[in-house]
Amino acid sequence: MVVMPDQGRSNQGKFLPKSNENRKVRSIRLTDSAWDKLGEMALSKNLTRADFLEEVLVSENLSVISSQLTELNLSDFILSEIDKAASLRCITRNEFIETLIEESISSDIFKQRIKLAGQTQMNITNLSKVLGADRKTIKSYKDGNRSESLVEWSRSKSPDGKAWDYDPGSKLYFQVD
Repeated sequence: MVVMPDQGRSNQGKFLPKSNENRKVRSIRLTDSAWDKLGEMALSKNLTRADFLEEVLVSENLSVISSQLTELNLSDFILSEIDKAASLRCITRNEFIETLIEESISSDIFKQRIKLAGQTQMNITNLSKVLGADRKTIKSYKDGNRSESLVEWSRSKSPDGKAWDYDPGSKLYFQVD
């Protein structure tokens, strides 16, 4: 069983809003294994399942994403984006979400990122897999050829929001707290 992160609550015990857009309770049908995998993926980013799906869809990173009734709290905007993408494929919303999750679970990129996620030091080849960026780009940030530092840039690219820096002594990249 996946234990999801605690959500912030107001003094009255209500969940705090996560954006300016109102959210409504929605339902989708997923297999237990797909639901568990979605929970693992969300937990790896310290998000709820709904927050994870919303982040993936807002960023249009659909490659990162079938029958038990389960509730998700998705905004109208996200559901609209899901519906648009589903209609392009001539499938239902649930079929689209199921396909995203199944593709994500079976993708080599996802498996590689999960494997590398626990490492705190790595070479440029593995860091490029974690950040989803090519080695040349990482090197240009390391060498100071960009307006943003490697630490700032890597924090924005890292799936878990952790920053990376370079140690010339070991010639490895390491996580920065």
